[in-house]
Parts: sequence; structure tokens; C-alpha cells
Amino acid sequence: MEKSTLIIEKHNTVLASKRDQEVFFDAITKEIEPNTSLQLAASKYSKLIKKLNG
Repeated sequence: MEKSTLIIEKHNTVLASKRDQEVFFDAITKEIEPNTSLQLAASKYSKLIKKLNG
């Protein structure tokens, strides 16, 4: 199989359905406020980085 055919098949597999495409593109294009868990994780990460950097 040609490399170009393999690349196209791989792409089609990743975003196989219309619904998959909608979910993916909504996730990367819409500005959504982070939930509590993500805010907590970011805070912990920030504190850890500050501690490691002195």
C-alpha cells in the first residue's frame, strides 16, 4: 500500500464518524471554563513548579 493511502486511512480512522469530528473540533475551538478538578490540578502544578524552582 502506498504511504499516502496509509495516511488517509489513519486520518479517517481517528475521526471516523461525524459525531467524533464534532466532539473533537468543539473541544479545540470552544472557550469553555475549566472545571473544579482542572483548576485544582493547575493550582497544584503551579505550586509544585514554584517549589522546585526555589
